[in-house]
Amino acid sequence: MASTTGMMHDAFFVGRNELIAWVNALLALRLTKVEQCASGAVYCQIMDAAHWSGGGGDVVPMRRVNFEAKSEHEFVQNYKVLQLVFERMHVAKNVEVQKLIKGRPLDNLEFLQWMKRYYDTATGGAGVENSTYDAEERRACARGGAETTTTTTTTTTTAHRGSMTTTSGAGATSGANARATTGNGASAREMTETNTALALQVERAEQEREFYFEKLQDVEYVCQRPEFENNPLKNVVERILYHTDGKADVDAIIAECFAEEKETTANVVSKDDAPESTPPKATVVEVPVTLEAIETKLAATTLDRVDSGNAVAIGASPLGTPPPMFDEPTSACATRPAVTHRSPLRDANVMASQ
Repeated sequence: MASTTGMMHDAFFVGRNELIAWVNALLALRLTKVEQCASGAVYCQIMDAAHWSGGGGDVVPMRRVNFEAKSEHEFVQNYKVLQLVFERMHVAKNVEVQKLIKGRPLDNLEFLQWMKRYYDTATGGAGVENSTYDAEERRACARGGAETTTTTTTTTTTAHRGSMTTTSGAGATSGANARATTGNGASAREMTETNTALALQVERAEQEREFYFEKLQDVEYVCQRPEFENNPLKNVVERILYHTDGKADVDAIIAECFAEEKETTANVVSKDDAPESTPPKATVVEVPVTLEAIETKLAATTLDRVDSGNAVAIGASPLGTPPPMFDEPTSACATRPAVTHRSPLRDANVMASQ
């Protein structure tokens, strides 16, 4: 389908003069520049001619098309009609209205090239000479369509009469001056057409440059995504993108990147297989202990008696004995146990003699 026609299709290499001649023959107009199609009315009538069956079926509502549109907001209304026709015919074409209504030559040239390709596809390749489409009658149904036809005819007649007058005047002058004037006019016209064609080529080259530059930016953005960080193919693409010294040797870059990937993988595997290192043990320094050191430490140690009621040290025992384990009773009714005096032991022999 014509809606899927790419930028590199042959349809986009049709010349400006050929397109203007085709539109004028199809729609009975006298256009001189592709910018005159910017209002959208011509595009609407091309769609009407492409789907004209002669049975009265209006694919394009021509009564809503305005051939008298002069401002951009009036142009937009014509493009709304065109978009409605695209939806009705299931044509998936993105119409860049904001660019077309500006009247830029390149934008309208490309869209007119696409329209011609669509017309040829829809009509099965039938030429304009085989078409039964009555452009003037259909255009009369549109707003300002009849005036457009009349203006075109009047302009053509006036131009013809002017050329006849110029020819008569030129005949009255010398033949050499007439030929020189005609030659200068033809040269100027040829130079103007050449300059216009060159300007279109420059604009198209700039547009293609921006198109491919955006593609390269998209590729660079994908390479910088974290999920592709360890992908060797990402490294290959990056090296090709950033290569500036002549033409890149793609095969050499691929081999180098994949060799680096294998080496990195082998290093990671060898580190994983290595035994885990145990932390060093702490070194214990043995300090020799002598008897003199123990005696000195014991001599410096004092045992304090502690009052169990107040938990206060009351001094060391004069005899060096440890403090008592239990407190002595301090109550009034407390009595000490009676002390019994035992008789000294007698000699067993003395007791036997008694």
